[in-house]
Amino acid sequence: MRSSIIGTIVGILPGAGADIASFVSYSEAKRKSDRPETFGTGIIEGVAASEASNNAVVGGSLVPLLTLGIPGNSASAVLLGGLLIHGLNPGPMLFTGRPDVVYGFIMSLLAANVIMFVMGLAGLKIFPQVLRVPNKILVPLIIVFSVAGSYAIQNSFMDVSLMLVFGVIGSRSRAF
Repeated sequence: MRSSIIGTIVGILPGAGADIASFVSYSEAKRKSDRPETFGTGIIEGVAASEASNNAVVGGSLVPLLTLGIPGNSASAVLLGGLLIHGLNPGPMLFTGRPDVVYGFIMSLLAANVIMFVMGLAGLKIFPQVLRVPNKILVPLIIVFSVAGSYAIQNSFMDVSLMLVFGVIGSRSRAF
């Protein structure tokens, strides 16, 4: 809950983004932890803190978008483009001129959170089963979807080549 609140507050700040929210919530989780020396080893508290704040930034970034017309991150910049294409100018006048759009955003976010919560609970037993899929099946599937996705962006084999080159470089890297 703490990390989600941090993420929402950071998301409201124009220009601050998911990276800042993740760092702040991770630091806060480490500071409040009974065992801060275990942070940095992949413990679930640190991972959950950064991811919860990362996810909360998107909802918070709608505040400056809808009230001031300032996108807070890339997702709200895409929404800004969509609003402008449809002739809607984000800002204070959007609330009075087109409250159906504003409340549509709010209700869709609420519905999305409820649906994701229900799906998360329903899949609680199923999702970990992905870890049991053998690598000899999982790796080829990942490669096929990666190649298809890279090609689909611009219908270019150059994109596929770049994806494969950087994939090999990334898999050989010992930086992480």
